Amino acid sequence: MKHYTLPALGIVLVTLILVVINEFTESTVIRDYAFLFIIGGMLLGVFLTKLGDRSKNYMAPLVVHQRKTARNAYW
Repeated sequence: MKHYTLPALGIVLVTLILVVINEFTESTVIRDYAFLFIIGGMLLGVFLTKLGDRSKNYMAPLVVHQRKTARNAYW
């Protein structure tokens, strides 16, 4: 998955939620802070992307280490 996909999905999701809330409620908080919520959705997407990349990089040395120990166990 591309690095810009999750932030873009975060923006689209937050925007859709804000539009639905704006259309079906009488709340004015959404109009006042909509831009901040969209930026927050983008930052959440960036955080999730970095979290996913960190978990992939964390598991790679573990797999290499397991292969080395398994190879040494057979010899």
